[in-house]
Amino acid sequence: GSPNIFAFSTVPPMKGDYNVKEIFGELDIPLLKLSSGQRVGLNLALRNSQYSETGSVNSYKAGLDFQVFDDLRVRGTLSRDVREPTFSERFDSQGSGGNINPDPLVAACRYLTGKDVCAYTVTPVTTGNPSLKPEQADTVTFGAIYRPRWIEGLQMSVDYYDIQVKDAIGTLGYQRIVTDCFNGETSLCQYVERDPVTKVIGRVLDTYQNIANTAVRGIDYEVQYTAHPDLLTSLPETLTIRGFGSRLLERSNQASSTGLVNNFASGFTGGVLYPDWKGNLSLTYTIDKWSVQVNEEYISRAKINTTYIDQADWDAGRTMVNGVAKTAPDVDVNWLPNYFNTNLRVGYSSETDKGHVWDVSFFVTNLLDKHPMIFPSNNSRGSSQTVSNNYDAYGRRYVLGMNYKF
Repeated sequence: GSPNIFAFSTVPPMKGDYNVKEIFGELDIPLLKLSSGQRVGLNLALRNSQYSETGSVNSYKAGLDFQVFDDLRVRGTLSRDVREPTFSERFDSQGSGGNINPDPLVAACRYLTGKDVCAYTVTPVTTGNPSLKPEQADTVTFGAIYRPRWIEGLQMSVDYYDIQVKDAIGTLGYQRIVTDCFNGETSLCQYVERDPVTKVIGRVLDTYQNIANTAVRGIDYEVQYTAHPDLLTSLPETLTIRGFGSRLLERSNQASSTGLVNNFASGFTGGVLYPDWKGNLSLTYTIDKWSVQVNEEYISRAKINTTYIDQADWDAGRTMVNGVAKTAPDVDVNWLPNYFNTNLRVGYSSETDKGHVWDVSFFVTNLLDKHPMIFPSNNSRGSSQTVSNNYDAYGRRYVLGMNYKF
């Protein structure tokens, strides 16, 4: 069958070619080194890439590393990063089935249902684009590492990142294309194929495009503390506590330089989760040849759909989403609660008479057998419950592993 006509049909072959030539160089320059331990280093890198389809593009990096004193080190990087389109993004073509919910064009809904609002199945086709340009990202990062001498075994770090991507390569999603076309983004209307009489959508071409702008900003945190308790004086012991945290400040894109800014932070967009917070905390206790580790994962509460407004938003007077005014709540509740998941590992390691190291580990994933977050979806074939792969979907499970180094 034709994947451009029939949903869930065949996978078409891909054909195409391109080539690239590159030249690059890198320098590490020590700028300052004092007897007191203070030092400053500069890292510079430059790369020129010649693509057969799109011509020449430059990428570069400048990084500064400053050891302020023994306890504190600060670092920063400014870079221009480049990514060439993949073979699939240039030449692939995949058809499937999908649901438009809702179709904002009243004329189509009145034809199908006699009502102003409706949902129905269409054939979305994800298509490659041979004319794609390389995407370019301007990245700024800066952070610090602190190891206080007055607390032995403690290390802390914090890093801020700001990534602004120009001509980002991606698909907008067929629902987004239909909605943004209706809301005035006329450059997208060429991808929506409507019946000239009934105005009902037949196909939506979800073509890979150079999206005008994508922005990501956030802060990463890390804390680690290692101690040597003396619970059993006859055996060596180590206790390590390590925590990671990530705060997403912004995740957005624009379909064009004049288009609406779509904010994805705080929830799901197109099945992908962008939570405000993610964290991981582990505690590892080692005594002689034995070790035990408990690990806790955390994902902050998340919107089921970042384009929806629920009843609580509506009652609080929040009626705008990504520049679009809502006339009524989309759903009653649009939030999933905070998520926690616990994992356990018990290990034993030793060494043979010939110096070969071996270890055995027993893992319990999802120790408390926590159920995954389930959120509803709906299409014209009937309602369904879906599970995101961001949450553990398999329940408690066990793995026994062994390593031997010859």
